Amino acid sequence: QSTAVQWTTASGGNGHWYGIVGGGGTIGWHESRGQAQNIGADLASVDSDAEWGFIRQFASTPTAWNEHHGPWLGGYQDETAANFSEPAGGWRWVTGRPFVFTAWLSGQPSNDCDFNSENYLHMYGSPSNLAWNDIGEASTCSALPVRAAIIEYSADCNSDGIVDYGQILSG
Repeated sequence: QSTAVQWTTASGGNGHWYGIVGGGGTIGWHESRGQAQNIGADLASVDSDAEWGFIRQFASTPTAWNEHHGPWLGGYQDETAANFSEPAGGWRWVTGRPFVFTAWLSGQPSNDCDFNSENYLHMYGSPSNLAWNDIGEASTCSALPVRAAIIEYSADCNSDGIVDYGQILSG
């Protein structure tokens, strides 16, 4: 797990903290989400171009990448959603926030994984050209597997008026 970095409201951010889990061997989307939830976070949701810009800079940690395959994000395709259709319908954020802003790689989502479902969102590309790609939970096709996930903490999860990450650091 990486040290969390805050996207401060003073810099135009949402006040949330972001970190990386994984970075060793391969890790599935559900396993990444479980690790995030175990520490009071969840997989990151991206609501704007500004947030995507912050996450892109933050996610450049080399151990979080496997060639062009970058960390998981909190997007998933809900096959039970009324608007579900392949490949682009039914996408949701784990937070329940609207899935409005997107940064898909050209031609994505594609659901093109040797006829297997690609229902999970991860970063793809190179540090200078990052975008989103849909991929399966585990690497069931010829794609390289994912090694890490970007996680997001609310600034005040317990609503006591104090930034929780700061509380943890101060004991």
